[in-house]
Amino acid sequence: MYCFDIVLTDIDREKYVVEYNQAIIGSGFSLLESDEKKHVEKAAFRFQQVVEFADRKHPKLRLPIEKAYLGLARAFALLGDKQQALKSRAEYLRKYRRGVFRKEITKLPPRKF
Repeated sequence: MYCFDIVLTDIDREKYVVEYNQAIIGSGFSLLESDEKKHVEKAAFRFQQVVEFADRKHPKLRLPIEKAYLGLARAFALLGDKQQALKSRAEYLRKYRRGVFRKEITKLPPRKF
């Protein structure tokens, strides 16, 4: 992941805003599959970046932001932070009532760590 992190720091985030956010989310979902807590924590951080900083007005970022909410809720659930997992889920459902992941986000994984 170290090399990938370097690429993310060098990418032109203004010119490739969609690709940048998709890369952050994709790497987050890869990290969620890890059996190491530190990787799942890193995944949560990546999803949080997108949720907090992605431009909600950008027409091509709606789906990536929705997916980041899903990943964030799953990461918190895996880490055993049920309160944050439920908060992320509630925020998603409030902001995206007809969201693509509205069914998936209600089925969070059990605590792993």
